[in-house]
Amino acid sequence: MNLRESESLYERALIAIGGGVTSAARRSPAGNPVYMERGSGPHLWDVDGNRYIDFALGFGTCLLGHAAACVREAVHVQLDRALSFGGGHRHEVEASELLVSLIPNAEQCLFSSTGTDAVLAAVRIARAVTGRAMIIKMEGSYHGSSDALFVNVWPDVTAGDLGANPAVHPESEGMSPGTAADVLVAPYNDLAAVEQLLTARGDEIACVVVEPVQSMSGCIGPVPGYLEGLRAATRKSGSLLIFDEVITGFRLALGGGQQFFGVDADLATFGKAMAGGMPLSAVAGSRDVMEPASSYRVHHAGTFNGNPLACAAGVAAMTYFRDNAAALYPCIHELGERLAAGWREVSPRLSVRGVGPMQYLSVGEPAAGVRSIRDLHGGDYQGYLLLARQLLRHGVHLLAAKGLCYVSACHEESDIDAAVAALAEALAELPEQDR
Repeated sequence: MNLRESESLYERALIAIGGGVTSAARRSPAGNPVYMERGSGPHLWDVDGNRYIDFALGFGTCLLGHAAACVREAVHVQLDRALSFGGGHRHEVEASELLVSLIPNAEQCLFSSTGTDAVLAAVRIARAVTGRAMIIKMEGSYHGSSDALFVNVWPDVTAGDLGANPAVHPESEGMSPGTAADVLVAPYNDLAAVEQLLTARGDEIACVVVEPVQSMSGCIGPVPGYLEGLRAATRKSGSLLIFDEVITGFRLALGGGQQFFGVDADLATFGKAMAGGMPLSAVAGSRDVMEPASSYRVHHAGTFNGNPLACAAGVAAMTYFRDNAAALYPCIHELGERLAAGWREVSPRLSVRGVGPMQYLSVGEPAAGVRSIRDLHGGDYQGYLLLARQLLRHGVHLLAAKGLCYVSACHEESDIDAAVAALAEALAELPEQDR
């Protein structure tokens, strides 16, 4: 495979961009990043002309595929009007009305641009509602890169017993040490650990933040009763329950994880799929919970919050989700399960787990019984990186450093079957110990 132009661009990027990439998630431990030129439906083409079946999908933003017609047309219309107003506009109102009409327990929302922004806004609202400062977050969950929540995302699972309430561990240098004083950590799927914290310190805890499906650490779903138990425990303690649905929102179901699992959160955050590839995120909740923002007691501002282009894309994407939900969601769930089943059959060293259109490919991890990131012992991370690079040579594009795979509404059975065949071919070319 020819990657000369990508290699040239990376050499230039290393000079002009700190670390060579503008998002750490785009760093490729498996080798130089591949630079993309265009996308259409489930496919990408790089700057060297190579074509890929894409399961990264813009880090999950392109649930309708790349350059979806409805989104592209809405953005083109807005492009002819203005790029930014510095004031309110029609699409902002239409997008908010759509969002709250589709999400369980939502009556009002606030827009921002990134998932990090949305989760920060949710936590700030929770603190204002409760008059408390503490946050409980789950070990292994990524909620963006803010100082308050970028902790205990990648614990050392080989370090022995981490305990029910592990010490707070920042994931980056340069984070404020003071943030650790306001954060408590519990293992995912360990309801007893959260209940213990709420019993001991409930009058200090503003909110419990959880992903309905823990995504980046291995696509781990909730055990029966876990989300329901969090709902009951937070109500009892007077804390708010926040669902981080930046990834699961509009992907698991039209109403996201709240609808899929039948559990209502006090606040939920959205992003990625919501605007079909454009930068739009939101926090949504009931009118009562959103009151601190409505009364301006909570400050929420940003030049690009509710940007006209992003909101136009959001209206188009959410309208499509709503109008096609009956066919869309069964389709992407079936395709995701087809991909997982096909990949599982290829090699006993591979572990594939997930929920419908979200699947996680890894090497050497346990195939069953995974309740939290602590169960992912024995994984061969370097083996995954080698496999991902080999798959790229066979025309399958995955996230560079993580095995999370997304299926779009544009993927067809032929794409899934081609990706399974490509995996078999890629493994056949590796040394026997790496298969």
